[in-house]
Amino acid sequence: MMRFSEQTLANGNYQVCFNFDDVGCQSGNACCNSILKIMDKIEIQAEKTCSKAIAAVTFAGGSKIGSTHFDTEFSVGKVRITGLNANRATMQTAQLCLTIKPPCNSFDVFFDSDKLGQPGMYQYAVFNSGHDCCPVCVWQPSSPPPPKNESICDCISVFEPNTRWRLRYRESELKGDFNFFSFNIFTVPSDYCLEVNYRPGYCCDQTLEEVEVAIAPEFQDMWWKLAPRYWFFNTDGSVFQSGAISTQHKSDLGLIFKGFNFNTSSVPPGTELVLTLALNATLWNNTEAFPCGQSHLVDEGGICDYLMYGNQIHDGQPVISPYGDFVPSCCPEGVYLIENPTPFCGCTDNKLESPYRLVMEPQPVTVRGATTYSFRIDTTNAVPPEANAEVDCNKMDLDAVRLYVLPEIANAAAITSVVFNNKTIPKKNITFGNDTYQYWIEIKELAKAKPAIGTSWSLAITVAGAAPPSICAPNALGTGECEYNFFGKFSLRDLEYQCCAHGLSEPTVVSEDPKQCSCNANILASPYRLDYASASYAARPADATTLNFTLTYDQLDCEPNSACCASDLKSVFIEMDTTAFVSAAVSPAVPGGVTVAKLATGIQLTGLFGSANGYDVAVKVSGNKTLANVCGSLSAKDGCKYRLEGGYNVNQPYGCCPTDVTGV
Repeated sequence: MMRFSEQTLANGNYQVCFNFDDVGCQSGNACCNSILKIMDKIEIQAEKTCSKAIAAVTFAGGSKIGSTHFDTEFSVGKVRITGLNANRATMQTAQLCLTIKPPCNSFDVFFDSDKLGQPGMYQYAVFNSGHDCCPVCVWQPSSPPPPKNESICDCISVFEPNTRWRLRYRESELKGDFNFFSFNIFTVPSDYCLEVNYRPGYCCDQTLEEVEVAIAPEFQDMWWKLAPRYWFFNTDGSVFQSGAISTQHKSDLGLIFKGFNFNTSSVPPGTELVLTLALNATLWNNTEAFPCGQSHLVDEGGICDYLMYGNQIHDGQPVISPYGDFVPSCCPEGVYLIENPTPFCGCTDNKLESPYRLVMEPQPVTVRGATTYSFRIDTTNAVPPEANAEVDCNKMDLDAVRLYVLPEIANAAAITSVVFNNKTIPKKNITFGNDTYQYWIEIKELAKAKPAIGTSWSLAITVAGAAPPSICAPNALGTGECEYNFFGKFSLRDLEYQCCAHGLSEPTVVSEDPKQCSCNANILASPYRLDYASASYAARPADATTLNFTLTYDQLDCEPNSACCASDLKSVFIEMDTTAFVSAAVSPAVPGGVTVAKLATGIQLTGLFGSANGYDVAVKVSGNKTLANVCGSLSAKDGCKYRLEGGYNVNQPYGCCPTDVTGV
């Protein structure tokens, strides 16, 4: 069926006419021969919103508007012209013409050309008299006429809910050089399926013999580079197909996988097949979108198409024509979203079932303002897994290490380097994370196979600036050991680690936190200064004075090579007579807020002030006071004496405590 002519009529309607080219049939093709004998129905894909736009339909010179139906039941619209009853001789000269009203009065709009891939394209099917044979064709404007005796293939195009088979996004994970995507292929209960009603066919219980997933046009000529490898998992988790993507996996839609035969009994509801694709991360590193291009079935973006193929099944048996006629297959089409990943049931976290143990060296080493924390990972005999355990972690590899650390450490700015087994870890393989309760650093892509018992690997983490005796966060037991996870045995089916040994490092004697009196009080060793700015008195209604101070940061104020130059700020202590103290406020707001403590000798403001930030500090005292009234008698000269405390522990600042007076 080829577009012959088109015109815009005087009333604004659009008319398009098609001719029919007789290309004959391949020998023995019963489906094709039955259509040559009698062609009774034509079905054309059309835009669903144009269902009221057909003004007239003629076939072979006669009106067919009364036997034309616009079907909007499925995800794509279809125009069905029935009752044609045309033999081969009639088809030689017959012409099909459709007249279409605005706003659908153009070819590409009405025939949904954009969804098919380019302007001028259209999809149609012709039916025999029994409506049980209907080859589907897509015509491109640049396509030459099909050759004589071309083999005509046919399948029953169905959508949910006319099939029990479904394809859905499962999970995605960026790991190493690959961006993994996995998909669930499963069935729904028979109650969820209705057999097709626009033609004979039994597709609810069809077999599954091919699966196609769409890829975007820009990757169509480099499909093997986009997706170098794949794995296909059976319902029991075993691999039944895997390997490199090759020319046999290329299809018009994108990628095709075949060479298997499943049915709705071998994949019952509640189980699933899993297809995992390894995408080249240099070409596609987005885990929240699959490179499928624009859907041909729906207009919304971010939705991907798929296609399946299988044979008709009725009452558990393949459908066979008693007359030897061709029986079309079923080809369910559908879409999926990259959302709602399949929940993973969890990994084996018993530390004793892992062959690895973490040992923390007792003393960090500070060199030129940077501190290195050393760990050791020892290989030892593991406890056998529990009876009936799904996963055996005794021989797990070591692919990632997660350390639960202080909040100040869990960021790229704090970490100078990470060295594992004398090899520097690339920045891309060091990640940071947190939840409501904990912060962590994760060292990935270690790819270490289990070595001989007694083998040790070193791990060194270097932190810039002033640093605490340990970078590890306080654990639940209140002891000095580091909490950690060792990850291994990555599953290409679940895209998760099956082993995640969790525990505390082996007991180690860690040096005590230094006392506050041991801190560096030299104001020239700090980039921070607290200066008095002004005072304002409000007689009514408060009868109170607000003393304004400014907390400034200037790296040039700091002596070179001082470790405290890199310290952050944890608290501000202002020495004053607190008998008249009312309140204190800091602006802008400090993350997590500020705790104000009224002490006998002054006030202390504690919070995560951060590093290189400036603040305004407002102290309110009762009555009409001057700075000298509040703190003059307590300082060596006019102004208030102050102390700024910095370090990595909010509860016990240490290391840096520059002390000076505010001035007046």
